[in-house]
Amino acid sequence: TREDGAFTGYTNGAVAVTPTASAVGRGSASGAGSVAAAGGRGAGAMDTTGIPDTDAGFAVQAYAKRHLVPFGEYAPPGFSWFFRLASIPMSDFTAGPPLQPPLAVAGQRLAMTICYEDLFGEELIRALPAATVLVNLSNTAWFGDSLAQPQHLQISRLRALETGRPMLRATNTGMTAAIAADGTVSATLPPFTTAALVVDVQGRSGATPYVRYGNTAAVTLALAALLIGRRRKSR
Repeated sequence: TREDGAFTGYTNGAVAVTPTASAVGRGSASGAGSVAAAGGRGAGAMDTTGIPDTDAGFAVQAYAKRHLVPFGEYAPPGFSWFFRLASIPMSDFTAGPPLQPPLAVAGQRLAMTICYEDLFGEELIRALPAATVLVNLSNTAWFGDSLAQPQHLQISRLRALETGRPMLRATNTGMTAAIAADGTVSATLPPFTTAALVVDVQGRSGATPYVRYGNTAAVTLALAALLIGRRRKSR
């Protein structure tokens, strides 16, 4: 991969992206764009992020969460009766389209994920190799001060390493961090604190083997190992 442009990211439950002097010099849009999580309840609502147009004052780009959490963001088929019977308030989101373009801002193209969507690498690479930076917005308050918080950060590190892209993580709780393209954590905030993380990030382009082939290679190797093991046992 090659380095491609730079911008400054501010993360505190949302990500604001502003171009650096070098990015503006290359003709990218001036001014700041922000990325913020928003959601609704009720049938048809989507869990979305958007980048507002600072001149028009409304969102012109948006990403809708495509991999919803069963029992947390929607009732699986056959279970809606239980939530009605128990009078449990449930989110009833509608999943976003499986193919959504990266969000363009400050000369970069952002591949968005919301919460635990970054667990699914093969879904994330649908935005690649077009995307130059990965962005994850999360609110993991319901996991409390548990191992789930650093575990989610480790998941994000793996996605950055697989794709050869830096990642910005913005959380209301949990681990707000900047992750380099090699998977190392370059900056982070202590969890459960009110603060802002300001970092300079280099967007990257190109395609790693994982971006090209996804899980195919790993699945193929696992099946080959299984077949070899069975043949040895049968002898």
